[in-house]
Amino acid sequence: MTNSKMKTARSWHASFGAVTKAYIEDECDYRAVRFRETPPELLQPPLLDDVVCLHLGGAKRVRRTFATRQTFHDVGDASLTIMPRWQENSWLTEGPINYVHLVLAPKRLDEISLSEFDRPRGQYDLNDTVGFEQPLVARLAEELVHLDESSDETRLYRDCVFTAFVVALLRTRSSLGRESAKAATGSTGGLPVWKLRRVTEFIHEHYLEDIGCDALTTLIGASRSHFFRAFKISTGVSPGRYLEQHRVTRVRDALERGDNIEIATLQGGFRTTREMSRAFRRCHGVTPTEYRRWRG
Repeated sequence: MTNSKMKTARSWHASFGAVTKAYIEDECDYRAVRFRETPPELLQPPLLDDVVCLHLGGAKRVRRTFATRQTFHDVGDASLTIMPRWQENSWLTEGPINYVHLVLAPKRLDEISLSEFDRPRGQYDLNDTVGFEQPLVARLAEELVHLDESSDETRLYRDCVFTAFVVALLRTRSSLGRESAKAATGSTGGLPVWKLRRVTEFIHEHYLEDIGCDALTTLIGASRSHFFRAFKISTGVSPGRYLEQHRVTRVRDALERGDNIEIATLQGGFRTTREMSRAFRRCHGVTPTEYRRWRG
């Protein structure tokens, strides 16, 4: 294979009009690219990125040609296909054209595999698998698609979901396996009191900002997945949901002081009233307007 044949996933997608918005940026973990009207047969050049395909729209039959070998796969709804970097394939789909490519940012993938498994991307293989079913990985993939198409969740929540997705994928569908993961052999308890206090105080002081998980893990010197797991054991919720609950509390305080919806939205650190209202309903089961009416 010559270097001239290799492409980024972005340039490949652009060649058949699949890129319609900003792609992977320096601070982005992944990009979800949805396909509904592409030709049933696609030629995939060797890619510089790892891609996970989420199959949607119902059952289909997929023919894959790799080198000179053809294989046929009956693919179910919400099943997954791993397209490891550097591979060249031809794909023919018989059935509904509805799927999403999750393009994993190489920098982020490298950071997580180093943090959780002590291995950079070049020291392990992703399993080359078409149409496999893995409910946990599929649910996380579907949530990543939703997050990429919506702006209602915090950066911290997105970080939590993406890290959980990558760790689950590497544990179940890579040469690393479960046994080599640090998370599998580490402590299964919650955070020490002083670490939990440091994290929650940071969230309380910086809740108006777009907090990312790196800021929190750096505070206490923990890997992403260990931090997420230990924090949830300690508090009962994920870091992203904890931040959301604290913001909603600030909104509730503003409403009880008599502030209007727009002011309360700003006080809670939300970008839009729609985003704030959805978070408020998740926490309290009612909208801010209903809550204020109920409070009299």
